[in-house]
Amino acid sequence: MKEFQARYINEKLFTIPIIKEITLNKRKEGITYTYKDLTDLNFPMMEFTNIELISFINVIFNELGYLKEFNVDEKAFKNLVYEIALNYNVVPYHTFTHAFSIFQVNFCKQQ
Repeated sequence: MKEFQARYINEKLFTIPIIKEITLNKRKEGITYTYKDLTDLNFPMMEFTNIELISFINVIFNELGYLKEFNVDEKAFKNLVYEIALNYNVVPYHTFTHAFSIFQVNFCKQQ
């Protein structure tokens, strides 16, 4: 067990290292989604990778005009969300996909 912990836990910081680009579900070939699809409570977020979910967050913020209104650089915003996704929990439930789900449902409720 100690060997396992030494490999996966940084004992000085007591954190689990970032695992990049975990892909559990892949987007189906040829299917595209629009802003209108993102306003649907039944949006199939589990079919997308974190990179695709980040793109959807960017689409939502652009369509709502927040990036322009607050003079936020689109690339800087996307990089920020990317860093948040990379540092999210690597656990079965409270993942970046779960965070996107909560974000998207709240977005739908405000439409």
